[in-house]
Amino acid sequence: SIKSPVARLRLNADTLIEGRVASIEEEMEGLENINQECIRLEQAIRNSMISLAKGKQMLQFETCSLSELVGDAVSAWEKVFKKADLELLLDHKGGTLLGRFDPTLIRVMMDNLIDNALHFSRSKKSGLPHSYEGVNVRLRGENGKGIIIVDDTGIGIPPTMRSKIFKRFYRGRDIALTNSARS
Repeated sequence: SIKSPVARLRLNADTLIEGRVASIEEEMEGLENINQECIRLEQAIRNSMISLAKGKQMLQFETCSLSELVGDAVSAWEKVFKKADLELLLDHKGGTLLGRFDPTLIRVMMDNLIDNALHFSRSKKSGLPHSYEGVNVRLRGENGKGIIIVDDTGIGIPPTMRSKIFKRFYRGRDIALTNSARS
């Protein structure tokens, strides 16, 4: 939950430092993005400290829009994907999707899913054959529930490893192959 905001902070700072902005508006947008990532980083650190102190994660539910939470997460990653020469698409169907969620944990989950999809997706630079370069985040409302699907162009998770991916800090064995293909 800390790695993703730091990566986006670095990208926005590098963009501004290297002068890769076309206008004052883009410069202001970069500074606003840095400010938002600092706020997210502060929240992640605060939540981690509270969790460590209590030995568990505290949920803080509030009524909010899952559509907005997912949309904000996708928007925060757009520049990172552009720099990686990958597309990041949000496909949303099903209205506003209001409910009681812990917005911080939804954001952490989305950041982790999008970050993983970024690292394991094939880009145009990889030289590997594929018809689509990118990640598609799909959000649906079905039977009163929100469904989030993150599709990427990576090698996938072998069926024998799928039950293990929900273990904390678990990493698959095919990571080196995938990452070297992206270099």
